[in-house]
Amino acid sequence: MPISWDQAMSRIAKGEPVADVMDEKLAAEREEFRSFLADQGARGVEALANYDRAMRDVDTGHAGARNAWHSITPAQRRVLVTAAARDGRVQREGKEYRHAQGRHQPHRPFYVATLRPLCDRGLMAWDGGAFDPEAAAVLTERGRFVVMQKQSTTAGTEIQ
Repeated sequence: MPISWDQAMSRIAKGEPVADVMDEKLAAEREEFRSFLADQGARGVEALANYDRAMRDVDTGHAGARNAWHSITPAQRRVLVTAAARDGRVQREGKEYRHAQGRHQPHRPFYVATLRPLCDRGLMAWDGGAFDPEAAAVLTERGRFVVMQKQSTTAGTEIQ
């Protein structure tokens, strides 16, 4: 039986760490729901397998990465994919951002309006320094993970 909100709040008030209490409450609720599905018979077994798969995706961050990928624009996706394929860094040249390899590139340039939402989401980070932070941007570890999930999704290895 999962702990109630009143029990959780009293434990937190006594000094237990909030994250530990909430993790324990969530684990108990998940286990209660799993036992409910298991008691449903043949239909419940399939539902339980789907539930376990979905919770594994949530716990490992795959669901969040897919949601992040689907919430950005095609231009932002292009920035992430090309940054991941190269050195992960883009630099400003005038109003345009290009990869660090130089100006003569076959790819279209990026603009600050495309990069700012990526930096706000933590997929890229400004790396220009103290006096001009938007002079360059780098791909973060989270951004690489999102691109990696996109590539596994398009390769047909996504768990449904």
